[in-house]
Amino acid sequence: VDARNLRTYYYFPENSLLVQHNFGSREGLVLDTLSNSGLLLTNLYFIDGESALLMWDAGGGRVFRYDLETRRLDRLDNSYSFRAFYGHADLVFPDDYRIYAYGGYGEFTSKNILIYYNQTNQEWVDIPIFGDVPTSYYYGDFEFDSEREVMLFVQYQEQEVVTYELSTIDWKWTKLGVFEVSSDVFHLDRFSGINRFDPVTGLMHIYWEYFYDSQENTIRKYELREGEFTTVENLRQVAYDSVENRWVGLADLKGEGTLLSLLPFSLDLPDGTPRNYTVIEPKTERSPTNTYVFVLFLVVSGFVLVVLWGVQRLRKRREFPVPSTEFIELQTGQVVVHCKVDEWCFRKNWIIVFGNMCMRYPPKAFSRVILKSSTNTSCLLYRMNLSIPLREKNY
Repeated sequence: VDARNLRTYYYFPENSLLVQHNFGSREGLVLDTLSNSGLLLTNLYFIDGESALLMWDAGGGRVFRYDLETRRLDRLDNSYSFRAFYGHADLVFPDDYRIYAYGGYGEFTSKNILIYYNQTNQEWVDIPIFGDVPTSYYYGDFEFDSEREVMLFVQYQEQEVVTYELSTIDWKWTKLGVFEVSSDVFHLDRFSGINRFDPVTGLMHIYWEYFYDSQENTIRKYELREGEFTTVENLRQVAYDSVENRWVGLADLKGEGTLLSLLPFSLDLPDGTPRNYTVIEPKTERSPTNTYVFVLFLVVSGFVLVVLWGVQRLRKRREFPVPSTEFIELQTGQVVVHCKVDEWCFRKNWIIVFGNMCMRYPPKAFSRVILKSSTNTSCLLYRMNLSIPLREKNY
């Protein structure tokens, strides 16, 4: 899109035609037939200061420059057609022909990696990224905030808009907010080479009347259905013209079928009054730090419970040691204790102490307790609810 001169450029790979559409005269002009270039589905970016087009494979790879005055196409890269990044978000720096591409789909996978074309080396470079990396399953739009030296990325996820910023210093992603919007914001209209960002106000166009306010981290929904917009059926994309300080919408007009039009407009009314808009705040989400703390609390709590359980088991084993020569045999209705010594007693009718062992049972858990000593042939028989022996037998 050439927002200043109200022109758009299209390349049709099926017949190799490069077409210019002039919205002032409402005429289309075939600039060239590029059948010998081997161009496939191609992204285009209008370089304002050079009167040229920067063109690259829609799936990533080959890069070309087309001079609109000489009608000459030159290849710039030493790469090849990737066919792996269709639908990627693009960000172009025309001064040195840098092209940043994030996401896209191809070769049976969705991508969440960042690559950029470096004219110095005439090749694409993979940039390592980290942080809150956006998901690979949704489309998004890239812009550059020159005031803060960060890249802005807006991604469309079902009925939500998710905003991010990407540091150009360490390439760290930071998630800024999640916004609930009307379902009509989601679209499959992919137009490359559009500057959607006003660096002065910090506004970035999303779709139709939705604009992202990067300075306040909110979304504005403007009232753009009245006035000059009454003839608009659908406002597909909007470019910002920094020279004229205006927005230019790529629109479907009512009654004109598939013919697109460029509609210049301002976010201020003719008398200078700002247009009305509704502010959409980001949804409140649980902080990642709080989530980590909560998970850590669960892990530590579980560990403490396991330790306490282990200590309790150890105490029980100490209270009821069962060595190879001293052990406890539980039988139906009675307890048989095998011990080395004859040292024993009842305590509170339910504690038996003999040697270095101590048994604890409820008073009426068993009808009797039999103590068997390995040091002699005596067998002591007791009832659990009495503290004196009933009888003693020697064998």
